[in-house]
Amino acid sequence: MNKTVTSLDLDIDTWRKSSRSEGNNSDCVEIGHSTTVVAIRDTKNRDAGIVAVDRGAWLSFLGAVDRGAFDSPGQ
Repeated sequence: MNKTVTSLDLDIDTWRKSSRSEGNNSDCVEIGHSTTVVAIRDTKNRDAGIVAVDRGAWLSFLGAVDRGAFDSPGQ
């Protein structure tokens, strides 16, 4: 389902850098939570924009990561 994201949805005070980004300057992302959405942005180029998803979609994504759905074969 597509949702129009407003500036109210993106009232994010704190962005958290991924712990997997430490020491890797080429693949850094930050996550910010508001009351309605989770926003993802590039640490190196914060002005490039964000990807915003609803909180339910974010939780589904995290569950898939935990289950190994995105792991490469042989890992």
